[in-house]
Amino acid sequence: MSSAPLRLEVDNTLLTCSAGIVLSLGASALLAVVHANLAPVPRVLFVAAQLLTLALIVGLIALWLQRKVFGAHRLALVLGIVPLVVFAGLAVSMMLSGFARHDEIYSWNLWAIQHLLREPYDRSYTQAAYPQLYAYWLASIYAAQDGFQSQLLTRFASAVPTLVLVGVAGAFWPRPNSLKARTTVAAGLLTLLVLLSTFRTLKLSYADPLMAAALLASAALLLAHAAAPGTQRYLVAGVACGVIAAYVKQPAILWACGMLPLAVLIGVWRWSWPWRSLLIASGGVLAVGVWLLAAFAEMVDNQGVLQAGLGERGLLATVLSSIFKYLVKQPHWLLILAASWYFSRRDLRLHGLWWLCMLPLTGLWFTLGSYEVRHGLHVLWLGSLILLAALGLRRDAQAGANPADVSAIRLIGRPAALAMGASLIALVFGLSSILAERRGIDLGDGQKLAFVRQMGPQAADFFDQRLSAQSRIWTTSNYSYGLFYGRLPVGRPLDHVPNQRPADLIKQLQDFGADYAVSAGRYAYGQQSALLLGLAERCPQALRKALSSSDGEFTFFAVDQRALQSCPA
Repeated sequence: MSSAPLRLEVDNTLLTCSAGIVLSLGASALLAVVHANLAPVPRVLFVAAQLLTLALIVGLIALWLQRKVFGAHRLALVLGIVPLVVFAGLAVSMMLSGFARHDEIYSWNLWAIQHLLREPYDRSYTQAAYPQLYAYWLASIYAAQDGFQSQLLTRFASAVPTLVLVGVAGAFWPRPNSLKARTTVAAGLLTLLVLLSTFRTLKLSYADPLMAAALLASAALLLAHAAAPGTQRYLVAGVACGVIAAYVKQPAILWACGMLPLAVLIGVWRWSWPWRSLLIASGGVLAVGVWLLAAFAEMVDNQGVLQAGLGERGLLATVLSSIFKYLVKQPHWLLILAASWYFSRRDLRLHGLWWLCMLPLTGLWFTLGSYEVRHGLHVLWLGSLILLAALGLRRDAQAGANPADVSAIRLIGRPAALAMGASLIALVFGLSSILAERRGIDLGDGQKLAFVRQMGPQAADFFDQRLSAQSRIWTTSNYSYGLFYGRLPVGRPLDHVPNQRPADLIKQLQDFGADYAVSAGRYAYGQQSALLLGLAERCPQALRKALSSSDGEFTFFAVDQRALQSCPA
């Protein structure tokens, strides 16, 4: 049995600050859990939680500037600046669009609104249960701002996981001394490669980026613990981040309840880690396991995911299709994963971690998650992290805390870096406001912004008119239902049994008292959208076209209830 620590070069202060953001937003989500399910939480606590997260964001940017920008030269300077530019551009882009894309509307933002309003979260469309930490986090931001009309802060927050991913990766860049200058450049280029190649996925206000950030922080803290096994603080934080990742999205359950505790068990057995390390990891398993036992049956019966992932192809055909789609057609991802495996062989612990994590996580992505690249976001970043750790291995005997691990207060407290960090955040908000004014975008109403994004620029006045009249909107798609939830009386089909008739549709429109009905084209849920279009053709006096989306998928029909009574069924 060897007790030699992992000879890893890691900027523990940068890593700790990145993980601190994950932990702080986890605490914010916990407040929202209490608020939604137990008792209302005072707004001041939500405000304090968001201010803590903001302070850590500014601190992380300040640290990044000190470590990667100040004093850097030529290519190293570019590699330090570009990730911050990418983050700022991502945040501005997201803030200008609102929760307007597919599951951004329904599920995540709708669920956040329901948590804020202390209502049970809706599963009419998903059927299966989903981990809710991301929605609770958004709800905590709405609670801090005392309403959900503006989505500006929640959209900015949705870009924060990208900053965390960059911060964690940057913590493993070797220090740019003369001996490792080329390795530092290689680490920076690798980070940029995975950042830019996953940029489109990171732009989605889905749970996937947050899960990837929390899982990556957890894995990085595990490596930091391996470099200093006598210090438990990294493992405690790593287990906490792993629990947060599991509460964000299902794939991280494998990490929190399987891979992480197994890695710790191997560390205790093979590398003489303290036995209390196993107790800490077991605490994470317990925290996730208790919740999992209660919700497991409701999560696994997810026919939508099974159909989208496997369809009728079978397991082997799905895996082969995924290999072609994500590795053959995206050779840079194949390069990252292959290089992480190859260089991880420099240390038995890194190589073991690669096999322990990458194989099952990639297998899950290539099967149940095969239909979208976002389901492999954590795989790509975790492979990159292992590669960065392998590149930064030290050849000398010194291990544990590295020279960069000094007082965070002293480092973050440098006025110039702090001022520049705060200025970058201010620049993001200022640029968003300027661009919104030039484009005629109302950043004060996120649902209106999303509606205009879905329907086209002509829809702004229509939205204002419907709000003013408190029109009753009957929808045939979750992507319409979520846009109006909480602002207007919004209805939907009561059931989705097959072979419904126009008479059934007419009755539902009458029972709801619909002022408008919306068809949804290829985004329709069930057959009612097709029935609505057919009824509009046969009975144009009862269903008058009022507004159509630019792509022709969504159409609003003004409903004349009197004329509807005489429509042929």
